[in-house]
Order: sequence, then structure tokens, then C-alpha cells
Amino acid sequence: TWTRRLLTDSPGPSVLGFAWNGTRYVAVGGDGGGSEPRVIATSTDAMTWSYATLPTALNADSLASVVWTGSQFVTVGGFGNALTSPDGVNWSDDFTGTLSFFTAMAIGNDTCIGVGFSGLIMIDSVCGNGSDAIFQDGFDGP
Repeated sequence: TWTRRLLTDSPGPSVLGFAWNGTRYVAVGGDGGGSEPRVIATSTDAMTWSYATLPTALNADSLASVVWTGSQFVTVGGFGNALTSPDGVNWSDDFTGTLSFFTAMAIGNDTCIGVGFSGLIMIDSVCGNGSDAIFQDGFDGP
């Protein structure tokens, strides 16, 4: 049986990505405009949600996808935006190496793969864990 929950009173932000690390849910997306178009909400029970305070970004856009790497959450979105967090609450900006728009992410075999508009495919074998950029190798469009 499904139970409807909203992050805020309707209309709320669009939720585009979702992840779980065993103790915390993280939902990412955007509000479609405003001074901070990126949205990250967290919950330990999926019933009560809190918004995370995000670091300032020069070219911010909605976040499209989030994964749990085993040691941190990684989220990506428009203008190559990326954020990382060890706990889902405290977030840091990271660099993807592109200004393209990401639409999805996946993790497997300790490798993050991000995909997006115009044929974007970016690969990171350490998935942001201690690297200078989340994605250092990939194909950035035609």
C-alpha cells in the first residue's frame, strides 16, 4: 500500500532522484526557479523531511540524480553541478569537468557513471572519493 508524502505544502519541488544509505534517505531535484534551484531533502524515516543547506554555486540548476557510493552520497545536475556528502546533511561542491546537463547516475564495481544531454557519458573510477573531480574521463557530446 502506497502512502502519499510531500516534502512541503503543495506545490513543492520536483523530486528527480532518490537514494538510501541504510540510515538516511536523500531526495534531490529542483524548484523550477528562484534563487536556489537545487533542492536536497533528507529523512531517516521517509515520513518527516528536512531541507539541506547547500553551498553557493555560480551556475546552479536542478539536481537530477543521486547515488550512495558506500562512503558518500554523490548528486549531479545541470551545468555539471555536483555535490558530495558523507551523511546526506552536510554537502560540498565538487567538479565534474563539464558544463553539460546530467540526467542520471549509476554506480557499480566502485565506478560512477553519469549520463546526460547531447550524448554525455562521464565515468569516475573513484566516484569522488578523494579525487579532484567527480568525473575525469568521458565523452562530452558530439
